[in-house]
Amino acid sequence: MWNNQYRYKGCIEAHSDWVNDLTIYNGKFLISCSDDKTIKLWNTESKECLFTLAGHTEGVQHICTLNSYLASCGSDFNIIVWELRTGSRIATLQGHCDIVSSICVYRERYLISCDFSSLVVVWDIKEKFKRAYECTLHSDAVYHVMIADDRLFSCSRDGSIVKWPGLAAFPELIAVLNKNIKVTKLADNSMETETLKILHDQIARLQLENEGLLRDQLGLHAKLKKEYLSLGELRNEMMERTQEATALRKEATALRRELAEQKTRMQGEAVALKEQVSIPLYDITTFHLRAESALAEVFAATWQGCDVVLKRYRDAVITRDSGADWVTRVGVWKSLSHPAILPVFGCLANDQQPLALVLEACPGSLQDLVGYAQTHRALPLVVKVGVALQVAYGLRYLHSHDLCHGNLHPGNVMMTADLKPRLTDVQMVGAEQRHLHRAFSSVFIAPEERETGSIHTAAGDVFSLGRLLLWLLRDGKSVDGDLKDIPVEAVRLMIQTYTAVDPKKRPPVEIVVRDLQQYKALAEKDTEVSSYTNVTFVYNKNVGCYLY
Repeated sequence: MWNNQYRYKGCIEAHSDWVNDLTIYNGKFLISCSDDKTIKLWNTESKECLFTLAGHTEGVQHICTLNSYLASCGSDFNIIVWELRTGSRIATLQGHCDIVSSICVYRERYLISCDFSSLVVVWDIKEKFKRAYECTLHSDAVYHVMIADDRLFSCSRDGSIVKWPGLAAFPELIAVLNKNIKVTKLADNSMETETLKILHDQIARLQLENEGLLRDQLGLHAKLKKEYLSLGELRNEMMERTQEATALRKEATALRRELAEQKTRMQGEAVALKEQVSIPLYDITTFHLRAESALAEVFAATWQGCDVVLKRYRDAVITRDSGADWVTRVGVWKSLSHPAILPVFGCLANDQQPLALVLEACPGSLQDLVGYAQTHRALPLVVKVGVALQVAYGLRYLHSHDLCHGNLHPGNVMMTADLKPRLTDVQMVGAEQRHLHRAFSSVFIAPEERETGSIHTAAGDVFSLGRLLLWLLRDGKSVDGDLKDIPVEAVRLMIQTYTAVDPKKRPPVEIVVRDLQQYKALAEKDTEVSSYTNVTFVYNKNVGCYLY
């Protein structure tokens, strides 16, 4: 496809065989026909195929439009009239005895067709496409008919181009042009015996000529193929392929050597990394069960005199295969330094023991905070937007290091005492998928990442952040349904864009940060400054709940 400045705009892989004709319909639709026996209607802007018409038994040679109708002709000797709005077949016109090569419309009254037998037929559209006239003005196959300056023109293999008269004087003027050609006006679908005999003789002659031409074409094709695949070309091609194979063998040998060296180096790095992130079990004291789920148990503990959280995976037993992967991911997490990333001090990674992470202690998660607010006082808007903005800062930091979170939800956002969110379980989603065969299907996970073995991307994190923002604005209620309850139109548009089904339509996290900064600034203007604006969130061990 090209624009009006002759610049290439794109290509549509339309058909499985030769495309014989194109036409524009209604200014914005493209119609194509092909030797694959189909006709297709395309949207020129989206390059989308709206529907396919199939009715010809051989290749479709030519098409033309008339208002909401489409006429097509083909190698099956037939003309089919279609209704474009519904894609239904209106009529099948039969009367040609050879390939129908071209059709056109004259004054919205007549449909004119021609074929390889030199026959030209005029069909009356207002009479339900009744055949009105036919003639053989040319002495050989007619390739094309067209209307220009209110006149019909035709061209033929006999080397002639004929300008036809108006159809009102069609029979008389054709007879004057060539006295040897009989023009027959058809009434009630009957033909004179003499005309029918002449037509049959002409058809037989043209069929013999077509068979001869076909044999000539096949012979020429075979000759060209033999010349193209000559012995010299084959020999040169074999020599080139031999050289390529030799180069590939050398390259493969070098790659195997490089992989072996890399494997040895990685094994050494894995041993060193394990020593850096491993924490002995006897260094952890005062275990106290704090929470548990089907996946893990969370303990409050003490390590080196500091309060920490010990998260132990129930089924993540360390083996020779999985241990290096777990330790590597913990090492990557430990190397990260950002206020919105929860620090991990190390892990318990002893062979044949469940994996356990040693994390910085926080009073609770975002889910705990919103759950408590549901039964007491709702969080201020500025606090909600501030939490979402801090989470966006953390994601931006991860994405800048080519990392993704992959499992962002309220339970994976820990909250400090001064309501600063910190992302946890960084880099763990891949290990949980690989070694625990866990599927992530919550409403906070992007649709394209809910299948087992899915690849997690930055666009998936943006989707989760959009759902998290909606969840906060609704005070922890369902994120399903429309957004009519969100009063600000700009915020609705933000959430719709972040949670778009197509990941390509979601913005990068840098845009999300900018949007949330502006949203927070507006929220701060509308928030009355009071002691309630700065909320403190603590965990009371005595009563076992979270308090403002």
